[in-house]
Amino acid sequence: MAVIEQLIINLGPAREWLHNTWHTVMGFFAVCWGLYTMAPFMLRFILFLTLLSACAGIGYSHIKPILELRHNWLKHPGHELMYGFFMGTGKHMAKIGYKRSHKYLRDNTFKFTISGITYNLGNYKNESLIITFLLSIPYLPMLLLTIIEMTLRFAIGTVYLAAVNMLHNILLFITKYIMYLGIPIASLVDRYLRKKQYCTKCYNEFNLPVFLCPICDKAHTQLTPGTCGILYAKCACNKKFLPATVFTGRSRLKSRCPSCGERLMAANSKQVFVQLIGGNNTGKTAYIAAFSYYYIHNPLPDLFIYGKPSSSFKQLAKTYQSNEAMAQSGLDDYNFLHCHKKPKNPPKETLVVYDIDGGQVITAYDKSPRHFSFCHGFMLFVDPFSVESVRLEASKNEADNTGIINYSPQTFDDVVNQFILDFNSIKGLSAGDQSNIPVAVIVSKSDIWPINQGMNDARAYLYNIGLINAIRSIETKFTNVNYFMVSAYGSVNIISPMAWLISQVGGGMVKNFDGLWGG
Repeated sequence: MAVIEQLIINLGPAREWLHNTWHTVMGFFAVCWGLYTMAPFMLRFILFLTLLSACAGIGYSHIKPILELRHNWLKHPGHELMYGFFMGTGKHMAKIGYKRSHKYLRDNTFKFTISGITYNLGNYKNESLIITFLLSIPYLPMLLLTIIEMTLRFAIGTVYLAAVNMLHNILLFITKYIMYLGIPIASLVDRYLRKKQYCTKCYNEFNLPVFLCPICDKAHTQLTPGTCGILYAKCACNKKFLPATVFTGRSRLKSRCPSCGERLMAANSKQVFVQLIGGNNTGKTAYIAAFSYYYIHNPLPDLFIYGKPSSSFKQLAKTYQSNEAMAQSGLDDYNFLHCHKKPKNPPKETLVVYDIDGGQVITAYDKSPRHFSFCHGFMLFVDPFSVESVRLEASKNEADNTGIINYSPQTFDDVVNQFILDFNSIKGLSAGDQSNIPVAVIVSKSDIWPINQGMNDARAYLYNIGLINAIRSIETKFTNVNYFMVSAYGSVNIISPMAWLISQVGGGMVKNFDGLWGG
C-alpha cells in the first residue's frame, strides 16, 4: 500500500485527486470489511460465495473477449499481411476487448454464476403449478444475492479491467519499442543470408522472390522483418503464420519471380547455370537424360536430389530408358535441387541446365539468350558425323550405319561462330576479349565406330577430323577449355564433363561430385 501511495504522490499535478480517490476507495473497502467481520457465520459464508461468483463473472468477462478476438488481427494497408501483435494488433485487440469486457460485466446470464442461475430460474417454465410455486420460493433470496453479486462484479470488475488494461498497454508500449530495435538486426541477418537468384524464364535478377501462402496462395512481395513481424508474419487470410526470414524457414514456401510471376523451383538456393550448346542430333538431350539418371539416383545418404519440373524429368527418364528422341520447345531448363540431411529441407544448391533446340543455335532465338550473361559454364557438343570425312569412314562399317543416318545438319564451325557471336553481344565483349568461363567441349556418340578410335584424346581427335578452326576459335575466346569423349547411351564419360565444370565453378556442389565420383 505504501508503495502505491508513494507512486501517486509522485505523479505530479493530479496527485491530490488520485490521493483522495485512493483513500476513499480504501475507506469504502475498510467499512465493507468491518461489516463483513461483524456478520453471522452463515451470512458471511453466503456473502463469500456471492463474492466468488462475482469474481468468476469478472474472470469470464475478461477471458471471453480474448478468446473471441484471438483471430481478429489488424491488416496492414500496404501488404497482404497482418500487423504484428506488438506492432498494432495487440492494441487493436485490447481496445475492442476492453469494451466487450465491460459489456460482459453487466451480463447476468452466465450459467456458472449466482446471477445466471437466478436468470434461468426466473425464465423456467413448467405446466405444473406446484413445481412453479416451489421454484419461486428460492427465487426472491437469490434475486437479492444477484443484486449484490452484480454490484460487486461491476465495482471490482471496473477497477480490475482498468488496471489490467493499463498494464497491458504499458507492456505493449515497452515491447513495441523492443521490437523496433530487433527489426534492423533481423533484417541485417536476413539480407546477409539471402542469395542472388535468376529467373529461368525472364532472366530477371533478384534476391527476394514473391512468396505464396500455403493456405490461400496469396502473394507476398515483402515477407521480411518489419511491423508485420520480425521472425514470423501472419497472412491476411488470418490462418497461417509465415516465416519472415531465411533463418526461420522462409525458403520452404512456394515462390515466384517478382518480375514475370514464373514459379521458382527453389527459393534462396545457390544457383549454378550450365548451358548446353550444339546443333540438332548432337546428343545434348540424350546427354542430359543420362546425366539426370545417374545424378538423381546417387548413393550418398545425406544428399537428396530432385528434378523440376517433374514432367520434364519424367520425359528425360523415358528418353534414357527407351533410347527415344525427345521433342524440344526452344529453350528447356532442368533444375536439379540439392537437399542435405533430410529430403524436406530447403534446397541449398540448384544446378540449372539449359538445353537449346539445335535449330535455334544457328537461326534467331525466340528471345535473346540473355542467360549467357550469368551462366557459370558451357558444354559445346560436336557430332563427328557432321563432318563428311567421318561419315565416309563410317560407311565402310556395314554393321552399324546409325551415325550416318542421324547426324547433325549443322556444322560445328557454324555452331561455334554463332555461339561466340551471341556470347560477345550479351557480355559486351569485343572479338579480341577473352573469358575465363569454363567450357567443356563434348565429342558425342563416342561409342560408335569410327569415333571410338579416338577415345584417348578428344582434342586431338577433333583436330584430326578437320575441326581446327572451331578449336582455335573456342580457345581464343575462352581461357579455360577441356575436351571429353562422351556417349549417353553407351554410358561413356557421362559424369566427367559436368564434374569438371562444377570443379571450376567451385562452391558447395563440388563436394557432391567429390563424394559421388571421387573428384
